[in-house]
Amino acid sequence: MSDNQDRHTRIGLWISGLAAGIAAVAVVGQGIGQGHEHLARQNQAAQEATTFEPAPPSEAFNGDVQGVTPVYFDVGLATLNDSALVAITDVAATVQSAGGSLVLSGYHDASGSAQVNAEVSKQRAIAVRAALISQGVPAERIQLAKPVELLGGDRPDEARRVDITLVR
Repeated sequence: MSDNQDRHTRIGLWISGLAAGIAAVAVVGQGIGQGHEHLARQNQAAQEATTFEPAPPSEAFNGDVQGVTPVYFDVGLATLNDSALVAITDVAATVQSAGGSLVLSGYHDASGSAQVNAEVSKQRAIAVRAALISQGVPAERIQLAKPVELLGGDRPDEARRVDITLVR
C-alpha cells in the first residue's frame, strides 16, 4: 500500500470514528432530553398534587376494594426509593390494564411531633400520586384520603408508608 492510500485509509477511519462519536452524542442527548421531559412531567404532577385536597375516608372508598399496596419511606422523608418506584410502577400497570381508581393514604411512625408527622404523611401521599401520574395513571383516577389514624402501627419501618388502595 502506498503512503497516499495509507493516509486515505487513516482519514477514512478517523471520519468513521468521528461519525460514530457524533451519533453516540446524539443518542445520549436524546436520552437526556427524554429525561428532562420525564422530570418536567413529574414536576407538573407534583405541582398539581399540592393543590389536591384529601377526600374524607367515607367518600374515598366508593366501590369494591381490590387490594392494598404499601409504599415505605425512610424516617422523616417523603422521597421515593427504588423499591417504592417498583411498587408504584406495578400498581400503575395494573390500573392501566384492568381499570379502577386508587385511594392513597399516608401514615407515619411515632417519632417526631404530631404536626410534622401529619405534614410528612401528606407529602408522602403527594409524592406517590405524582409518581403514579408520571407513570401514566390519570390524575382523576387518584384520590388522597386522610386516614382516621395517621399513626401507621407499632413497627416504625412499617408505619412510615402510603397505602395505595385499588378500588373498582
